[in-house]
Amino acid sequence: MMDMMTIILVFLLNSFSGDAAPVAASERLVLPVARADAPPSLAVQVVVSRQDVRVDGEPVLSLTEAPDAVTGLPVLVAADATEVASGLPTLRARLVAKAERLAANAGVDGAEGVQGKLLVTSDASVPYSILKPVLYAAGEEGFGDFQFLVRPRAP
Repeated sequence: MMDMMTIILVFLLNSFSGDAAPVAASERLVLPVARADAPPSLAVQVVVSRQDVRVDGEPVLSLTEAPDAVTGLPVLVAADATEVASGLPTLRARLVAKAERLAANAGVDGAEGVQGKLLVTSDASVPYSILKPVLYAAGEEGFGDFQFLVRPRAP
């Protein structure tokens, strides 16, 4: 009887103790291929797909394809250009709320002292011109420790 209880205890401890962060999967999201040494850690998740930008599953910016002014080819742009021009206030507000929650959990007064981690999951076809303002806004709100989720390269 004691052996059975020990086995159950070990099983439960192993199933509830995980170092890797939970990552939301999407069929429409194709991760870039790169050499990745470290598993993802627990962090605020920012997902940049071809349709939108999400913070922990909540949409903060819609994306759409529009013809490029020079080439006429379709490029990915923000659906609301004023949102990007004004510095992504919706994204910033969501990150400030996350920082305040992290500060409260850490027992710190105010979110200024919290150095946040950001787990960025981006589609391989999303251009850097979309990622840059997202990362810049996150860095200004105290989330300067970026970790990018990628597919491991085959050996």
